[in-house]
Amino acid sequence: ELYTLTTEPELARDVRLLEDVPEILAELAERDDVRVAIASRTSRQQWARKLIKQVRVGDTTLEALCAGRIEIYPGDKRQHLRRLRKRTGVDFGETLFFDDALAGRYGNCERAADLGLLACHTPHGLTRERWRAGLAAFAAGQRGTVVAFHEDDEVLPRPPPTQPQETLPCVSLAMPFAALLLNGVKTLETRNQPIFEALEGQRCLVRVGQKDWADDFWRTLLSDDERATAAALPRNVRRGDIAGLVDVGCTRKSADVAKERGWALVEKETMLSQSGCATFSTAVANPSWFARGFRAKGSPGIYRAQVPASLLSSSAEAPPRRRGQSASTSSSRSAPARVARTGYLRAVAPSSGGGKEATIPPGPPPAVAHTTGG
Repeated sequence: ELYTLTTEPELARDVRLLEDVPEILAELAERDDVRVAIASRTSRQQWARKLIKQVRVGDTTLEALCAGRIEIYPGDKRQHLRRLRKRTGVDFGETLFFDDALAGRYGNCERAADLGLLACHTPHGLTRERWRAGLAAFAAGQRGTVVAFHEDDEVLPRPPPTQPQETLPCVSLAMPFAALLLNGVKTLETRNQPIFEALEGQRCLVRVGQKDWADDFWRTLLSDDERATAAALPRNVRRGDIAGLVDVGCTRKSADVAKERGWALVEKETMLSQSGCATFSTAVANPSWFARGFRAKGSPGIYRAQVPASLLSSSAEAPPRRRGQSASTSSSRSAPARVARTGYLRAVAPSSGGGKEATIPPGPPPAVAHTTGG
């Protein structure tokens, strides 16, 4: 969302088209019987219009494809649609509207449907499935209603309930922190309460939240190339999915960690500024993505969630940490231990006489490298 950005974005660096959108736009560009329009409530009008000019659709641009049928300004989406009807002469009964906001204060689909058009809810953005669902409902004559999204509409269906399940602790993180953590970039999770303390040595599920974190400080810690990949979700994972696992390490006061290692390093590992760091920091290690996301409701704090046991065995480790990123300190109550990830996993076992270091080659690590195995 443009409102989450603090500096003017660039296409492909800060903003990119969703995977299925280029194909859909190309399909629209080939049709002479369809008029494409854009209705947006963003307050970043200049940024939005600049990006629209940059999006290529075959031999033309998205701006040219819309041919002046663009309404971008804050307010009620119904106002945008009324102006588009007046400008194009296309009745609401001949209009198909796609939007990711269904209802409530910031909802658009239900409000738009009240005008008599057909609205299609796209909670994860415009996908082939949602595109086809909207076209099918429009061809069937549906009007003045919303083509609702259902979990069963997912291209990757949820496993049958008879499949063995496993219950684990789970935490839901806003974007981009869920991706930064599971991609191995964020190695400290901060909270104002020591909610992870009881989980030390356990695995914890990570759910990708629906919301975006407002602070963009994390961008200043990464290069342009790193930003493009570090905050990205895999193809088979969407917001609202339980997406992977991490091993939970020691929880300490953030100020104590910073006193020992410096705030600059803490900022790199939390992906937060010093002022944004919460009271407690928990080390996380061995992040891994599931082969696909598992749809599940979120909850504040730490909660228990069930996932198919098959997903736990399908998880793939995050790629090596970017060059120059240091390791997180994960210490037991008796003595500090450090877990770092490069091309290898280094484990330092705490002992009264100092840690004994072992180097474990890449690949599925033995149980000793993961406090709970797997």
